[in-house]
Amino acid sequence: MVVMMTPANKRELERRAREVGLTPSEFMRRASESYDPSADEALLEAFLVEFEANNRAMSTKLRETADQIEATLAKMDARKAEQEAELTALRGEMAAMYAE
Repeated sequence: MVVMMTPANKRELERRAREVGLTPSEFMRRASESYDPSADEALLEAFLVEFEANNRAMSTKLRETADQIEATLAKMDARKAEQEAELTALRGEMAAMYAE
């Protein structure tokens, strides 16, 4: 069997095989024997379930944060309006004092 790979892939395969004391052929044989695509699918499914749960939680937190920001902005607008009204009243009082 011939396996096509880049020179960099071949060097990496040889390095990894050498690290565990195997020939590249034996390393690939063992790797192919231990490969279980259904394990990958199960892992991906578990990842997807966790991702979706995290995404829902994050979306909830973002909505809560946006609501808090809106409430804070509304309070700030109300306070600004109060301050402008107070300033207008003070200007009126000052104008009345200087008019006397």
